[in-house]
Amino acid sequence: MKDAVNEIRKLAEKGVLAENSAAAFRKDGVCYVTVRNADLKNLTETDLIVVRDDSDVSPDVMPKEYFLYLAIFEIFPKVSAIIRTSTESIRTASIVNRKVRPMLDDMAQIVGVSVRSVDEDVFENAQKIVKATSAMKDRTALLIQNNGAVCVGATFDDAEVSAVVFEKACKTVIESSFLGGGRYINPIECWLMHLVYKLKYSKQAKK
Repeated sequence: MKDAVNEIRKLAEKGVLAENSAAAFRKDGVCYVTVRNADLKNLTETDLIVVRDDSDVSPDVMPKEYFLYLAIFEIFPKVSAIIRTSTESIRTASIVNRKVRPMLDDMAQIVGVSVRSVDEDVFENAQKIVKATSAMKDRTALLIQNNGAVCVGATFDDAEVSAVVFEKACKTVIESSFLGGGRYINPIECWLMHLVYKLKYSKQAKK
């Protein structure tokens, strides 16, 4: 657990984790979520909510991302780390509240064929949480209106890579729009690139 806490601190120090956001991880079948308004740069183990079947968690300590994060863990068993990032270009894309398609190969490979966007009330609406998890299928990021993006991975390193790649992808799309638009990668090509990356990554992980 101490390693995960240190990783969260580092992500906060780098600015990858959004201020006033929450991070979550799964270890040995148990989920942990940072408490509401945690000082992520100085996080300690006492700032973690331990989620078990018999958990009795006070709403006062739940971050707004709490139920969305638990739903992601439930639906995607390979996800063990979740962060919310609000770097400059990702935040701009979240304000626009539209799907982002890849212009760059690394987004297609690592993040997916697109990143969908959901309304900001997703944190408080059970039906929209279900839709949000569906929107994340075969993707490692989800835009949330005015709140940046949720990025996931098997580890915090994976979630960070997803966040960094998606920030670059958003920056490219935004800047190209000022120059009359750019060329999006064909969806079928995106799907193939993402599939090949996942197969290659899974083989490396087994070694």
